[in-house]
Amino acid sequence: MENLEESRRSVIIIDSPLFEKHIPSYTITERPERVQIIREALLEMDSSEGKLRWVQRIPVEMKHLAAIHSTHYIALVIARCKSGKSELICGDYNVQVQGEDSLNTIMCAAGSGIQAVDLVRRGETKRVFCNIRPPGHHARADRGSGFCVFNNVVIAARYALGKGERVLILDWDVHHGNGTESMVTSPYDDPALLFLNLQQSYATLWPGTGKESECNYNLEPGSGDEEVKALFLE
Repeated sequence: MENLEESRRSVIIIDSPLFEKHIPSYTITERPERVQIIREALLEMDSSEGKLRWVQRIPVEMKHLAAIHSTHYIALVIARCKSGKSELICGDYNVQVQGEDSLNTIMCAAGSGIQAVDLVRRGETKRVFCNIRPPGHHARADRGSGFCVFNNVVIAARYALGKGERVLILDWDVHHGNGTESMVTSPYDDPALLFLNLQQSYATLWPGTGKESECNYNLEPGSGDEEVKALFLE
């Protein structure tokens, strides 16, 4: 019993060197170093405490992808990856794939949230961190955008809702989570799901969306810890 309780107090990290294999030709911000730096920081933080448990990723099942993305878009992504060439998706220069490595990485990123939900529901832990890429919050039902191919968090949220869970999606990023919002609000809204988006002022950067509303909160450029703390305390 003591080992079980200790396990539940630990944080499970879903991670794999596979997430470094998706290497688009652009070298802006969405590149393999993102997961490498996070992994190194986690290992350093946990070097003496040993409270992190590391598990390998599991690829998403097609039925869970199809629950939120159009079959045409899914087929497009797979075909572009399997072409073996550096390919754009939907004409967005920031959504690029390159061969089977990209496909494997994308599918495992999309499956990580479902894996996290299952780990918590089985009582193995109360907290899971997914150190994955590519990200997902700009991806819509029928197209990718802004480095995002599939919407990883919405895939996980829909899965959890299907298991009878209540879900809060807190999208905390400098950019508006426009893809996520489009997939969880009207006409897709669910009373068991709450979406909140915290971003830099929509008028100051791409994609130029996310005006102040009951679910969108804007902060001015240069805002720091105190401004964020004040917003959460309101």
